[in-house]
Amino acid sequence: MIKILLMITLLEGLAIGPLQIECNFDEDIYGILFAVINFFILLLVLAREHLPIWLYKSIFVIYSIKILLLIFLYFNIEVVMNALSIRDVYAFFQPQALAYMHGDTDVQPYSKIVAYIYTVFGPFMRIPVFYNIAAALLADVFFFKTLMEVRLSTGYIKLFSIVFMLLPWRNILSMFMIRESFPTFLVLLATYFFMRWWNQKQGKNFVYAIISSILSMTFHSGLVAVPIVMMFVYILFDPIKKQWVFNFKTVYKLGIIVALVGAVLITSADTILYKFTLAFSGDEALSGWSDTLINGAESNYLSTLSYTSFNDIILQSPLRMIYFLLSPMPWDWRGLSDLIAFGIDSSVHLLGIGIILKSMSQVSNQNKKLIKVIFGMYILLALIFGAGTFDAGTAMRHRGKFTSLLLFAVAICMADRNQNKDGLQSVHER
Repeated sequence: MIKILLMITLLEGLAIGPLQIECNFDEDIYGILFAVINFFILLLVLAREHLPIWLYKSIFVIYSIKILLLIFLYFNIEVVMNALSIRDVYAFFQPQALAYMHGDTDVQPYSKIVAYIYTVFGPFMRIPVFYNIAAALLADVFFFKTLMEVRLSTGYIKLFSIVFMLLPWRNILSMFMIRESFPTFLVLLATYFFMRWWNQKQGKNFVYAIISSILSMTFHSGLVAVPIVMMFVYILFDPIKKQWVFNFKTVYKLGIIVALVGAVLITSADTILYKFTLAFSGDEALSGWSDTLINGAESNYLSTLSYTSFNDIILQSPLRMIYFLLSPMPWDWRGLSDLIAFGIDSSVHLLGIGIILKSMSQVSNQNKKLIKVIFGMYILLALIFGAGTFDAGTAMRHRGKFTSLLLFAVAICMADRNQNKDGLQSVHER
């Protein structure tokens, strides 16, 4: 599916790009036609995947609305973004992308992607936002595919797929915060291939999972927790026996992973680990950075705590992780907007964590191993992102990148627990 979409994009660029430059199309007409035509192409490609009709209909309805918003809201994009207090999209990626096209290489990865899209199709803002919406759609598809790999019942697959599709911040961010859908999709893609490796024991699936997770780090270094946990499991877990092992094969795997990590760090450390450089850049720089973030956001929390040394990061991380997952906290609410944000976003994490902790004792040993891996990845991500996040708005934006992991763990817990209950009930009935 992804290969087909990339091929279509390449062919479109070769055909439309020169024509657009030659004919100098109107930006609005060109952008609208591009979005509408490619949306239907995307639906046709999805039809080849033999998705359940309920999923296909849900995708059609939800993403038709997004395409309509893309068409009409971008006539007044600045008004809309000001109303949502979003200031770093049009003013941030557009100029940086154009600067990159003119030789400035000191820009963020998404700006480079926007620049490549502009190079092929022309500098029209609707086009990269369309691809951002397409990435969100693909994330929904691979969330469903991953639930299928876990082999849940149809009811749970349908329930959690729709919940994931309707998460409010995913829908808002996939329209305006145009750097969020790509890392979310790549985390899901990595999880999908990891789950296939867990079930099918094929090494190529693990390789695909690691590649996807490393690509996600180009958008934010904090996603390093994904490949770290996956590599740890690869080294110490036998997917055939479904148990933790330590033997000669473990040492062999460790050697492969060390060589792989070394090669990646030598070639790409500056790209995928750029967010961590500040933590080791000296106490003065670290202190100035944390003070700037604390004082620069209206929804900041723990404002009396800042970093004066690397030790502060370690000491404060557990508390900051809790605030990261659940902010805006009730005692920090500034009004109705914060209450709504807590209700539609923070409560998802609070409820999900509660369900997992309560259900773990009732889950089968086999699924318990998988839940611990997924939930451990989620907690490590929250710990890393929490250490570098100082306000509720940024927290909601970042945790949306890996909310899917929490939902996977909750889905397995609920399905396994109910299956065990049904099994016990049938035994008693006999």
